[in-house]
Amino acid sequence: MVTAFMLTFYLQFRELAMNYNAGFDDLPDFLKGVIKFIVSNIFEIIEAIAIAISIFIPTFDGLFFTILISILFYMTLLHDFDNHKTISIHLWGLFLVIAGRLLSRIPYFIPKSTAAYVQQAFGLPFRGNSSTEYLWIILFALESLVIHIMETPMFQECRKDSIQRLAYRFIRVRQLKVLNRINQKVVDSIQHAKIEQIFRLADQ
Repeated sequence: MVTAFMLTFYLQFRELAMNYNAGFDDLPDFLKGVIKFIVSNIFEIIEAIAIAISIFIPTFDGLFFTILISILFYMTLLHDFDNHKTISIHLWGLFLVIAGRLLSRIPYFIPKSTAAYVQQAFGLPFRGNSSTEYLWIILFALESLVIHIMETPMFQECRKDSIQRLAYRFIRVRQLKVLNRINQKVVDSIQHAKIEQIFRLADQ
């Protein structure tokens, strides 16, 4: 846990430039399509995995984190909540969990009396090990991966293409609806004209 915490600060303050396009251009078209799909939907994929992992954390902070990311994921998908804010809130929650585990390792805290109940409720390691520590590290790594991918030019390009496809599809559907209404009006006018013609012939 301490290693993951320190590695985050190292990556945060040291810029790592990686040229993804150099290797991406040499891939087959099928793999390019798969990678583009994953990159353009990386937020949805990782958040769904994070929810699935957090369900297996049998502590109060695990329950709270599961509820938190589920609500934020729902708000992001259905109510256009900013996904960057969602990730920021997730990271703040993870930082609090990690900070609590780091503080519990201070020799001043001993798992006796009330502290023993706190240790069981939140899975704190104190001077030992935590059974859920590796799950929190995985969640932290997933959120860091999302941030890294969402800051790449490839993600911006894939997201732009996805939005354009949705916009074209929406425009196409609207056009088809308009054409259907026009066709229906034409059919109705032709039917009325034929009925009037039949009545005129009957009057003659």
